[in-house]
Amino acid sequence: MIQLAVVRHAKAEHGGFELVDHERRLSAQGVRDAADVAARVLRSGVRSEVVLSSTAARATATAAAFADAFGTTVVEDADLYAASADRILAIARAHGAAELTVVSHDPGVSALVSELSGRDVGMTTGAVALLTWNDGDWNDVGIVPPDEFTLLTPG
Repeated sequence: MIQLAVVRHAKAEHGGFELVDHERRLSAQGVRDAADVAARVLRSGVRSEVVLSSTAARATATAAAFADAFGTTVVEDADLYAASADRILAIARAHGAAELTVVSHDPGVSALVSELSGRDVGMTTGAVALLTWNDGDWNDVGIVPPDEFTLLTPG
């Protein structure tokens, strides 16, 4: 079984000329949304062995909310910052955990979720796509449609 949660980082502060995009933190609303959605994912019965995250500040803060909910750790990967759908999937596949959460950015996360689910999915900030393949392994992900697909959004 493979259980993959794909997360778009929660709402971030607006950057100004003085703030580098990579350093943008979560807004107060983003902090609340990340904790809320992580708790909803946990209540749905989904847990992850590990949470992979982009190194951007807003992504690592979002990932921390999920790791806290799951009682696990965050593994940061700089390649998840501005990654394409194919790159996000390759990183997840290489990690190999059967229960995995990946926190990254758009347009990569929307493209990945759309590709995997076979639907046109626009991931809003803080959205989580839960995809489950009941049989098989990572070699099936991206080839065989998931047995279960759920999209959770903040609010």
